[in-house]
Amino acid sequence: HFLALLELYKQGLVDLRQPVSFAELSVAWIGPADALDAQIAAAEARIAAGKEQALGEIRGIAAEVGGAVVEKLIGAAPSSAAMTSAVGRALNGRAA
Repeated sequence: HFLALLELYKQGLVDLRQPVSFAELSVAWIGPADALDAQIAAAEARIAAGKEQALGEIRGIAAEVGGAVVEKLIGAAPSSAAMTSAVGRALNGRAA
């Protein structure tokens, strides 16, 4: 983390203060607010995309496992569309 702070300091984006050697280092952002806002927005977009991808994978796994359970219980496999719909309703808090 220190090297990242050093790089930000060299770029004039942070102010570093340490009143006494080996004391606590104080860091303050002095760069343009819009640069920080852009970085935050980009990070939030990456997080949202990762979350959406993970939820999609969870839905697919739940539909596959649910289909296998139903097939074991009744001896016939439900359609993929029926399982996907059932999982979607369950994850959205609605019963069939």
